Amino acid sequence: MGRYLTAVRFAVVGLLLITPCSFAQQFKVMSDDGRSEDFFGYSVAIDKGVALVGAFKADVKDSEDAGAAYVYIKTKDGWQQQAKLTATPRYPGDTLGGNVALKNGFALLGARNSDLKKKNLKRRFHF
Repeated sequence: MGRYLTAVRFAVVGLLLITPCSFAQQFKVMSDDGRSEDFFGYSVAIDKGVALVGAFKADVKDSEDAGAAYVYIKTKDGWQQQAKLTATPRYPGDTLGGNVALKNGFALLGARNSDLKKKNLKRRFHF
């Protein structure tokens, strides 16, 4: 059984299947609302057919660079986007999704520049 690793370029993430002797790109994923400045794919976690892709510079409504993470489910046709995770409350520059983790159906996202009451707290969000 192989391991999944990622390759990042602009607003596209290539999911690679790594085996002891070779590797091959399995599928490309993109966010349905992303831009190249979002840093989509800066952080990625994969667990049991679910992929979590961070985009720490994604704009969310009126909050520039608030950040987000996207959830993808592996299907017989490839990887399909299921959800976009964002923080509430959120502030410009929060950078949610710079760090992501995924295990047993739980997602953990870091927001190192979170501006709760303008104190730049390093908050964590779980989904």
